[in-house]
Amino acid sequence: MDEEEGNNDEDPVTAESPKDEEETPVTSSNNEEDPVTDETPLEAESPKDEENTNEEETPVTSSNNDEDPVTDETPIEAESPEEDDNANEEETPVTSGNTENQAPKALVKANPTEGKAPLKVTFNSDNSSDDIAITRRNWNFADGSDSSKEKNPIHTFEKAGEYKVTLTVTDEQGSSDSETITIKVLADEKNAPVAKIKASKTSGTAPLKVDFSAAESTDKDDDIDSFVWNFDNGKTSTSESTSTTFDKAGTYEVALTVKDKAGLTGKATLKITVEEEENEAPKASVSADKTSGEAPLEVQFKGSNSSDDKEIDSYSWDFKDGSKSSSSNPKHTFTKAGTYQVSLTVKDKEELADTGTITITVREKQNEAPTARVSATPTTGEAPLEVQFKGSNSSDDDEIDSYVWDFKDESSATSTNPSHTFDSAGTYKVTLTVKDSDGATDTETVTIEVSEKSSGGSNNNGNYPSHAVFASDFGFNSSDATDAVYSALTSGSSYVVIDKQSKDWIVRPLKLFRLSNMTIVF
Repeated sequence: MDEEEGNNDEDPVTAESPKDEEETPVTSSNNEEDPVTDETPLEAESPKDEENTNEEETPVTSSNNDEDPVTDETPIEAESPEEDDNANEEETPVTSGNTENQAPKALVKANPTEGKAPLKVTFNSDNSSDDIAITRRNWNFADGSDSSKEKNPIHTFEKAGEYKVTLTVTDEQGSSDSETITIKVLADEKNAPVAKIKASKTSGTAPLKVDFSAAESTDKDDDIDSFVWNFDNGKTSTSESTSTTFDKAGTYEVALTVKDKAGLTGKATLKITVEEEENEAPKASVSADKTSGEAPLEVQFKGSNSSDDKEIDSYSWDFKDGSKSSSSNPKHTFTKAGTYQVSLTVKDKEELADTGTITITVREKQNEAPTARVSATPTTGEAPLEVQFKGSNSSDDDEIDSYVWDFKDESSATSTNPSHTFDSAGTYKVTLTVKDSDGATDTETVTIEVSEKSSGGSNNNGNYPSHAVFASDFGFNSSDATDAVYSALTSGSSYVVIDKQSKDWIVRPLKLFRLSNMTIVF
């Protein structure tokens, strides 16, 4: 039986050659209780044969642990020493107690192992070991990121959580070992902002306008990013300072939400109480430019001084004579005598009303008699004497209804300004009687002196020379006396009298030539 040297005196490997090759086993064991048995018959070999023995054909039993025996059932054939040098390894049995591969040992360090996200961690595997060499490392960071094959990787954990990071080391024989380390990533504990509402008022009557401000809201991180107002009346705002009007009565919960750049929010609320407006009734104010007078009486009324807490919506006048008005300042005429309690009713939009009255006294008309005024041109002259009368200067408190002239020559007229010719000489007391619509009258008289018509010479009363020529001698025409005057002026007399008649002389322009040394008397 041949015997090999082992690396450990305590763990000898023994191979025995049986008398019968098919029945002789090779046994190597570190433990008497757990022998390793190879049933392959052994042939006689030289020590050199053992060094060149093929591993696949050579039973090898090697163990560092009494509890893990290794048994190789491959038979070993006897070879000469010369054949050992050239023998194929697959045919050479090798038995060694210290050639079994030992698995590597994974050891992990990390710095830091706890902190706020994002957390940057440096991992270290320097203390991992193997009996020969570690050929591969694999890090699993357990956060869904790609694994790493570096020896000492640096990895950043972006989100909060507890991560079981595993390192697996593998040696060149494919044996591996893993170790896990726990990394705790804490959330970045930012401070939420604190919302604060400031309002100009918190109660009042509708419509209520309120100014709001969020300027006193705070954030320890000093990064408030937005403001959102909800006024609970269907309106919102995103301004730091804003306002809104609450049109209806009710209780409104105004909400302010402030948000910082990290998305953290703070909220505050404030109640606004809006009450129904207590409407006051309007106050009617009535005045008039006159409150009494004779019928018909025109009165200017004024109601525009009436007042209301908001505004007056309507005016209603009742003049108590069957007439009405909706104007604020109407004018009305009372045609009949009486006492009228004129009323004005004013209303506001809520239909509240107030009424004011004023008394208008209308008396029966006290008629005054008219006043007759008479004038006449001329008032003296020879017959026939045409006189122009004028009665239009007569007057009445109302109006003159009729004019009656009595010329006292059995003639009369009813016109205002008549013309009348007196054919006979005499003194005439002409009267004008005027009457108003109530029958009152007045009369005034004017005297007309009509003298007899004189002949041509009769006009010379000693005041004129005997050769004087009178224009009337050539005929007087009250509408046109041009021919009579022309005849008198061209009569050849050096003294011409344009004598007085019942009316003025009406003469058209004349062209006279070669008149000299002539006296003309008007």
